Amino acid sequence: MKSFFTTIIWIFSTLIFGLLQLWIAIAVCFVNTNTCESYKQLFFDESPLFFISAIVSAICVDFWFSKLELPKLIVGVFFFFYPLVLIAFSIILYFLQHAQNKGNYCILAFFLYGMTLLYILICKTITYYKEDQEESDNG
Repeated sequence: MKSFFTTIIWIFSTLIFGLLQLWIAIAVCFVNTNTCESYKQLFFDESPLFFISAIVSAICVDFWFSKLELPKLIVGVFFFFYPLVLIAFSIILYFLQHAQNKGNYCILAFFLYGMTLLYILICKTITYYKEDQEESDNG
């Protein structure tokens, strides 16, 4: 349970500092409503998509440098296949939003945000849990 709460703290601190540009843009929109076309523009521009790619990559790098022993199936799914799918979706969504015939891709974006949050919860909880187990075995 401690590893899950550590993951929640990690998520909130990463969201606060990693999306600082977005929070500043939202504050500016509240102060001066003329500067912002819509809230949709704030949440579906490229900064959250690049943030997702950076977070997914960082989690993978953290895992690969941690040298944790996990079953090969878990490693293959959560630290190779799933990150590639999330990053591919980010790239596809970015190009769809900037295509000439712009559509409404909010559902795809929310799906991507949800899948990324699920990925963070699973991977960071597993990592923190295994690290706690190794600490208790060594100490």
